[in-house]
Amino acid sequence: MKTLIGKVTDEFEEKRFYFKGKIKVKCPNCKTQMVRDFEDHYLSYPQIGEMGELNYGCAKCGKEWGMPFKVKSVDVILEYDDENITEYK
Repeated sequence: MKTLIGKVTDEFEEKRFYFKGKIKVKCPNCKTQMVRDFEDHYLSYPQIGEMGELNYGCAKCGKEWGMPFKVKSVDVILEYDDENITEYK
């Protein structure tokens, strides 16, 4: 098995982007802790290098707020096993 590793740093056309990872936040009002699992909850239309916002709503007190974020890059790991591929750059 051969591996090719790349990085997307500019154009990224993805409507719903799921990935492995979780972020814990606490409500700024009542301090209830919540977890966002990105395997279940996607980033919507993320743009590399641009600011976006994750929106939260507390089930306990009803407070709604946003948390800014920026996607810096996306790593791509391609594994292949094809004897016809002799080189790829």
